[in-house]
Amino acid sequence: MLLKRFFNWVLLIALLFIYLYSLVFNVLPINTKIILEAIGLLISFIYFFDSSFQLKKKYRWIISFALVIIVWDLLVCLVNNDTNVFYLTKAMVTPLGSIFGAQFIYLCARKTINTTDKFFIIVSLTVFIECLLTLCIHFIPGADSFYTSIFVPSGGAADLSDIAGHYRLVGIGNAVAFGALPSFALGLYSAFYIIACSKKSLITISEFLIFATIILVTFLVVRTSIAVSAISLLALLIFGNKKKATLFWGILTLSVFSILAFYLISEYVDTAMMEWAFGFMVSKDMDAGSQGAVIEWWKTTSFDLKTFILGDGLYENASGGYYGGTDIGYFRQIYYGGIIGLAFMLYYHFRILKFAYLCNKSSLMKAVAYLLFISFLIFLAKGDLNMLSGFILLLVFLDNGIFEKKQKSHNSKYK
Repeated sequence: MLLKRFFNWVLLIALLFIYLYSLVFNVLPINTKIILEAIGLLISFIYFFDSSFQLKKKYRWIISFALVIIVWDLLVCLVNNDTNVFYLTKAMVTPLGSIFGAQFIYLCARKTINTTDKFFIIVSLTVFIECLLTLCIHFIPGADSFYTSIFVPSGGAADLSDIAGHYRLVGIGNAVAFGALPSFALGLYSAFYIIACSKKSLITISEFLIFATIILVTFLVVRTSIAVSAISLLALLIFGNKKKATLFWGILTLSVFSILAFYLISEYVDTAMMEWAFGFMVSKDMDAGSQGAVIEWWKTTSFDLKTFILGDGLYENASGGYYGGTDIGYFRQIYYGGIIGLAFMLYYHFRILKFAYLCNKSSLMKAVAYLLFISFLIFLAKGDLNMLSGFILLLVFLDNGIFEKKQKSHNSKYK
């Protein structure tokens, strides 16, 4: 029984890993997340053709709103002659496949992961494992070559150093630079949820270690994570101080972890990475240039009225680089689909999180939902990304799947 449970957890972590990090094998150059989604869609046809089941109302809304986005994208394409064809549609509608990928994982997990607590534990554990593998790739000689012999690095680069140079860590799959942030936020707040609600000291200590590891490793992958890490620590103080034991174990665990991390960083992290990671805190001259560029973009970027409302239908330049010469996510969205396209994108993310919260109306779950959305807003202030897949995964598990039994009508024409 214990062995079977262990096998089930290993299988679910593997499936979540594929879902969150979109691995691509060298021998099978297809995004494995798409394979999960295809399997989930095929299984869903069983429910679609079964007259006793129906797609839940919230998922019908999600799909319907995707059609609204497609209509707006068509309008953007018609108004603007030169377009990066249907960028908004590809960015916002493609993640709908995540519904079926998440449904497949849910069907595999429903007997093992049958509570909200267990879901957050397995998500935080999955992200923690990815962080450990990221450290292994960087610090174990030959591990990076072994990784690239099995998986295709993000963007199809032949070597990990081609992606981010030698000054930052490179994660697994899509967890490279800014791409690491969606799984980071989901894993971080999953650990936060368990720490805030757990009554067992061992689980609390374990999740604090996971929480701290995710913060440290992700910071060495993408510095933007530091803002969200600070918010998560503040949230822990607010929700954790209700239990003295949580506060005690938190301070003790984080103190020991910090001392150990400081020693390991000083001993094994090279100067280039140290300067990249911490230089911006010391001096502008030591900053890699990203921080100054972001501030400059916020100060100088402007839009004419037509661009602000309808966009220019451009996301990337034909010669390469982002249209408008900015990395900021809000501005990229406005340049393509105007303020209306940006509003659609933000509302879509918010509504899916609201659906998830309404499945578990606890104050802690409400806090997780708001923290995830605030994190998303912070990320967009630096770059552009999409967090629909993670939000949909959260929703499907809290909602116990995407299908429900049709209610039998008790009305009759006979009295």
